[in-house]
Amino acid sequence: MRKSIAKSIYLGAAALAFAGIAGATSASAKTYAKVTSISSIKGNVVTTGSNAVGTKALTLKGAKTVKSGAALKAAQDADKTGNYNFRAYSVATTNRGSVYYKVVSFDKTVRGWVYGGNVKGTFAGGIKDFATTTDATAPTGDQTANDGAQLWNAPAWTTYKVGRASEKLANGAKFTVSKAVKNSKSGDLYYQIAGTKTAADGKWIAAKDVQTEAPVAENQVRINFTDENGKVVASKTYTNSNYKTQGAVDFLNTSAPNVATQDTVLNSLVSGYSLVDGLSDAQKANNSAALANAKYGSTVTLSVKSAKAFSVFGVAGNDLSKTTTNLTGTGLDATSDVAYDKGTLANLRLALTKVATGKIGDKISRADVLAAIKSAGADKFVVVKQGTTAISSAKDVLQGKVYTATQYTLDDSALNDAYYTVQADGAGIPTLTYTAKAGQENSSTNQGVTANANNENILARFNFNY
Repeated sequence: MRKSIAKSIYLGAAALAFAGIAGATSASAKTYAKVTSISSIKGNVVTTGSNAVGTKALTLKGAKTVKSGAALKAAQDADKTGNYNFRAYSVATTNRGSVYYKVVSFDKTVRGWVYGGNVKGTFAGGIKDFATTTDATAPTGDQTANDGAQLWNAPAWTTYKVGRASEKLANGAKFTVSKAVKNSKSGDLYYQIAGTKTAADGKWIAAKDVQTEAPVAENQVRINFTDENGKVVASKTYTNSNYKTQGAVDFLNTSAPNVATQDTVLNSLVSGYSLVDGLSDAQKANNSAALANAKYGSTVTLSVKSAKAFSVFGVAGNDLSKTTTNLTGTGLDATSDVAYDKGTLANLRLALTKVATGKIGDKISRADVLAAIKSAGADKFVVVKQGTTAISSAKDVLQGKVYTATQYTLDDSALNDAYYTVQADGAGIPTLTYTAKAGQENSSTNQGVTANANNENILARFNFNY
């Protein structure tokens, strides 16, 4: 009896132990979803915060959380520009019927898989469809870009990996608008460019980078002066209290006499442009015709030309060689001599110095004239020769040859005017006077350089301090 009871007890314990083991094994077993299909998709979405983004579908084995639903929602609520918009670019389904989308934020800080509901191609669960732009009313007529305006391949933060354009509009260039949209989050307005017949057509520009112009009232006429690039360089609006009894053309002839044929009005508004110099006969005729058709409440556009830049030394780009007839100095020939290590005298660019340039009639001070000469290296230079041949640099100096050197120093006392007037085509160029000093060889013979002088600073062989 006891053996039987004991055996029953032993068997009962074994059965209970097996049941416990079996129960434990069943409780700890976990199954994972499997991907049954994956394909590409394109769509702009935003996160809802209902689900986290994972390294893969969070029901797959080994998946880890990239960003929690709560963190996604907080970031989405704080986004006021669109940098936290998302692009969905892959879709996967699992054997459980769930749909997951692979997404990336526009600023590329978050990338991974998020639950998207149970219908492939429909954004649900942790994401929802989002239109990154809304339509706006496009302005009519010509628009003008601000100088240096940034163009865009798509309005900022509205399309993943599409941003700034390399194309540019010329400063002040005009264009028309084919479409207008607003960034759905920032509210920033953008215009699509058209009508330029350049690579800028089809690009986008922020409305803030477009010049705004007050409307012309019914008793006003506006005159815009535009340069060769279509840029409005000056503008003036004329108001007539007697507009009902006096025609616009007569009014302008009184208020702005000869405005289309003389520079008086233009020069009172802006410098550096002309209605006379540089315009073709056709452009001048168009200006006169535009003025003859002036109407109240409208704008008359007149073409102007960038004024030619002049210097007291001649037109911009002039140099010391152009001052031959105004250059004095023993043995100095500005047309053929070379300033050692500075190149030909034509390289001594006097007129390119801004302080010496201006419009015809401008007065340049003596101090600015001297500054221009010094900046060009024309206040002191040395001419080195082998016989009658000028030497430009050390590479032209050869062993055993005899060289002479003459130092030319500007005599600034000869520039004794208080100022110099800019004149057309270089008329009235100041006379530059130089004193000449022959260099002595640093040797006993003082007859030029006869030692090995190959590829060295030849000037070191001469003494000018005597």
